[in-house]
Amino acid sequence: MTCSRVRKLASAYLDHELAGSESLAVRAHLADCPVCAAEVEQTAAVCRQLAALSPVDPSKELPVRLRSAIASETRRRKTSNWAFGGALAAAAAAGAIGAVWLYRASGSEAESPASRTVAVEGAVDQTYVASTDPFGSPVPVIPANLGGN
Repeated sequence: MTCSRVRKLASAYLDHELAGSESLAVRAHLADCPVCAAEVEQTAAVCRQLAALSPVDPSKELPVRLRSAIASETRRRKTSNWAFGGALAAAAAAGAIGAVWLYRASGSEAESPASRTVAVEGAVDQTYVASTDPFGSPVPVIPANLGGN
């Protein structure tokens, strides 16, 4: 058995939760490895000291203090979530305004091709509109009766 495996099993070994063969393998490793044996002994000493402590009764105001702390933390988190959402909305609005400003500042209105009607083979009583967005990317052909110009 390896040292890392013994470290993972140390608590279960001390609590007598390991199967017989695994417990024997840990015990054999501890007999041969002074480093692991010292670590497991330190853990056992801490467990013995904790077990020797007398129980402490919580104060009667502890539940009230816990509820108050939880409510305060919940309010703080809700406030920070709203602040993040507001900042995100402001950033999106600023980006949209910047895109419109850049579009108008570049004089693209005069340079961009106007929306034009194109014929599509096999279309019956349909008008399709082809255009480009403010950045020059093509926009899909949209039927005029579905909102195209």
